[in-house]
Amino acid sequence: MISTESNKQTYKITGGGTPLTDGYEFTFRFFNESDIACYITISTGTVQTTDFTINQAGVYPKVVFNEGYTFPTDGTILTIVREIAIEQAVDYQNGSVINADTLEESLDKLTGITQQIDERARRSIQIPVSEDETDLTIPPAEERMNMLLGFNSEGAIEPVLTTDIEQKLSEALEAEETVIAAKDEAVASAAAAANSATAAAGSATTASSKATEAANSATAAANSATAAANSA
Repeated sequence: MISTESNKQTYKITGGGTPLTDGYEFTFRFFNESDIACYITISTGTVQTTDFTINQAGVYPKVVFNEGYTFPTDGTILTIVREIAIEQAVDYQNGSVINADTLEESLDKLTGITQQIDERARRSIQIPVSEDETDLTIPPAEERMNMLLGFNSEGAIEPVLTTDIEQKLSEALEAEETVIAAKDEAVASAAAAANSATAAAGSATTASSKATEAANSATAAANSATAAANSA
C-alpha cells in the first residue's frame, strides 16, 4: 500500500562535503533498488549520481554513499526520488487465481507511477486553468536557433531574435542617457539661477547699506548746518 503522496525527499548538505556515514533517510515506498535515483544540485546545475547503495536495515530505508564520495560543495542539495520504469511486468492469466499481494503491488506500482508523473507535471510551466487552450508548441530547432522564447499578442509561443532584444535594449539605454543628461542640465541651470539670485540679493544689500550711509551723512550735514545757524 502507498499511503504517502510524495515520491521524493531533499536534504541541504552542510558541514562540508563528506556524506553522513549513516546515510540519508527517505520515507516513501519503492519496489526495486533501481527505482531510487539521487540528484546533486549546485549553483551551476543538477547532475545524477549512482555512487550509492540502499540500506533497508532500519525503520525507513536510507541512501548511503560509497566510501570516498564527497559532495561538490557545502550547501549542495541532495534529492532522493523514486523513478519507476513505466511498464506492466505482471502477466495475469485467464481463469487463474489472483494473488492479493501481487494485485496490490501492481496497484501500488501504478499509484507510484501516477505520483511520479504528477510530480514532474507540477514542476512544468503551465498556464492558468481559467485560460482557453493556447498553442505552446516550441518551434523546430532551425526556427529557434539563436533566438529567445517569447509570446505573441495571443499568448502563444513565438521566437524572438536576440538582435531585436539588443536593439530595444540599446534604445532604452539611449533614452535613459537622454533623461539623465536633461536632469543634470536642469540641476545645473537651477544651481546657476540660485547663485544669480544670491548675487543679486547681495548687491541689493550693498546698495541698501550705501543708501543708508548716504542718508546718515546727509542727516549729519543737516545737523551741522542747523548748529551753525543757531550759533550765528
